[in-house]
Amino acid sequence: MSLNLGLLASLSALAFSAGLARGAAAPTPEERTARYLASIHQNPSLLLPFLRDMPKGGDLHNHLAGAIYAEKWIDYAAQDNLCVDRNISGLLPPPCDASCAKYTDKPAIRCAYQDHVLYNQLVDAWSTSPPSTSSNSLRSTAWATSWPK
Repeated sequence: MSLNLGLLASLSALAFSAGLARGAAAPTPEERTARYLASIHQNPSLLLPFLRDMPKGGDLHNHLAGAIYAEKWIDYAAQDNLCVDRNISGLLPPPCDASCAKYTDKPAIRCAYQDHVLYNQLVDAWSTSPPSTSSNSLRSTAWATSWPK
C-alpha cells in the first residue's frame, strides 16, 4: 500500500488549523480524526487498521488508470491458496475442493487458470468496467447485481 504521507500531513495540518481558527470550541470529528492520523502516520501497525476501518478501506477516490486489474486479484488469491465460490464469484478460505473439475462448488482459485469459464466469470464479476454489449448474459448479470441498489 502506497500512502502519500505529505498529503496526509497537509490534510491533518489543515484540519488542525481550522480548529484553531474556531477558538476554544470542542474539536470536530474531522479535527479529532486528523490529530489521530497525524499521531499514527509513521506507525504502520496502527495506520493499516485505521485505514481499513474507513469506508471502502480508505479508497474514497480512485482512477481506473491506476487501479488494479481483476486478473491481478486472481493472481494474488492464487498465491494465497484461496478458494472461490462459483455461485457468487467470491473468495473463500481453504480447504478447497480436491478437484478442479468443472462445476465443483469450491475449487481452488488456481483452477481458473485451466478453466476459462471460471476465469472469465471472475474477471467479469470483479471488473469495474461495464459488460460489453455482446450476448454474454453472465457478465451482464454479474455487472447488474454487483452494485448496491
